[in-house]
Amino acid sequence: MRINPSIMTQNARQLVRERTAQDRSIVCVYLAGSLLDEDNRLGGAGDIDLVFVHAYPNGAPRRELLRLSDEVHFDLLHRAQSEYSDPRALRRQPWLGCDLWRKPTVFFEQNHWFDFVLAGAFSQFDSPENSLWRARAALQNARRQQMAAYQEQDAARQRLRCLRAVEEGANALALLESTPLGTRRLLLDFPQRAAALDAPQWTAQLIGQFSQEIPARETLAGWIDPWRAAYRALQQPPLELHPLKENYYAQAAAALVEDTPAAALWILLRTWAALDLPGPQPAESAAAYEQLLHTTGLADADLEARFDGLDAWLDGIAETMDELSSAVGLAPVSEWEPAAPPADVADWENDWADMGGTPSA
Repeated sequence: MRINPSIMTQNARQLVRERTAQDRSIVCVYLAGSLLDEDNRLGGAGDIDLVFVHAYPNGAPRRELLRLSDEVHFDLLHRAQSEYSDPRALRRQPWLGCDLWRKPTVFFEQNHWFDFVLAGAFSQFDSPENSLWRARAALQNARRQQMAAYQEQDAARQRLRCLRAVEEGANALALLESTPLGTRRLLLDFPQRAAALDAPQWTAQLIGQFSQEIPARETLAGWIDPWRAAYRALQQPPLELHPLKENYYAQAAAALVEDTPAAALWILLRTWAALDLPGPQPAESAAAYEQLLHTTGLADADLEARFDGLDAWLDGIAETMDELSSAVGLAPVSEWEPAAPPADVADWENDWADMGGTPSA
């Protein structure tokens, strides 16, 4: 059976009907992500992101992944109704707020609850101040990852922290223009975001934070099978590396090798750094991974030298945000009151804890 957006939507509606019939705590279910986008399935693989909002705890895990086919899976997120109670906070959250801003398809709701939430969240959502707040949240998390990397003793954990800092720094810039970008689309869509900010140079700078060069396309393609072998060798994978996500990442990387090799490299590097944590890789995979690290300049011996560049890059992002805030008559972002990490940042830290790391303060 060929999986297309129509079939994906039909299956999503059926799943929602089954869940809402069984669970009376559900007050709303809506579609997040990019299911209906024409290019939502990179390399033929994609996911269906559904958010279930509950009036009270029902014992369900925070996240669930369910198979639809070898190429498509459900990614279910369970949230508490209380997370939507403060419109001001919603407007400042980089992931949850932007999902609402996209006016997601609602599959189920009680008493028009979601309409009320959207009415509050949309008020002044696009104001410069709220855009800067969302970008600031991503930049603050980049700094948390950077500081945690300094404190790590293990090179593999240190490397993953650095890459997460790069990812969050890139999203701080992306959020100044629009919505945040996930791992698969980061280097695919970031150039358009940088161009919209009249700062195309940010793309080259972003690439420079995770690789000193872009490998030949043949080399990139040759790393995919060893990457798959490392993926399949995991005994107890964290949710970030669930078996259902193997094709989700691998087919996307394979599809991007020819025309956008930097995007393919980022997917392989970012996910392989996480694959390197749970345990030893097969010999072929370990050798390929070492080659990738030496090519990108992220081998164990090179990590300390990369810290200074990352620090300067994040400083540059902070300066850009200060300039933008001053240009619209606001105080520099660096002088704004301290803010706690938004709920979606906490979720991300929990994924790290599942891999044996320690969530940063």
